[in-house]
Amino acid sequence: MKEDRRPQLNASRRRFLGSVAAGAAAGAFDPQRTVSAAVQAAGIKPKELAIKEVEVYVLKSNEQIASVVTNSGIEGNYALAPRYPHANWSNLGWLEYAKSVLPGKSILEFPEFTDQYRSSIGQLSYSSAINNCSWDILGKALNLPVYRLLGAYKDRVRAYASSQHLKTPDDFVVDLQHAKQQGFTAYKIHPPWAGR
Repeated sequence: MKEDRRPQLNASRRRFLGSVAAGAAAGAFDPQRTVSAAVQAAGIKPKELAIKEVEVYVLKSNEQIASVVTNSGIEGNYALAPRYPHANWSNLGWLEYAKSVLPGKSILEFPEFTDQYRSSIGQLSYSSAINNCSWDILGKALNLPVYRLLGAYKDRVRAYASSQHLKTPDDFVVDLQHAKQQGFTAYKIHPPWAGR
């Protein structure tokens, strides 16, 4: 079995989940505020969550992985897609942007530097990588899956089958019956592409 060599901070799941429950009981769930309180309750010092460096790993397949590393050595990662369907979205220049705004900032400040909108270009693609790296770091720091940090209260969810963009109702019926034979009890339909 592979040894876990990730840096471990002194975080108690019980204290964290207690903070999440208290925050939720106090009103509307605000993940950022609740996580900040939980990090404080867990005894994690803000300087431990300060960003030390930002890098991009290029894999043999030319895929790129964003890397944000804290002072305590916790690394958050995100796969950088080469481009997105949105006209203004691209990850070209992500590293330069991240290096200009992240070092020295605390992961707890991530809403400040993941603001999704800029007046001149609309939604900023860079922020999704920063946001995901931040949540990855917080999950590792608290030794909890991110879905728990976001307020999930269940450990299991119902799985569903998902169709392709099929052409006719009969195609969907056949696909649905196949999914049912495989044990699925729910089915999501993707309608046919327009004009096909």
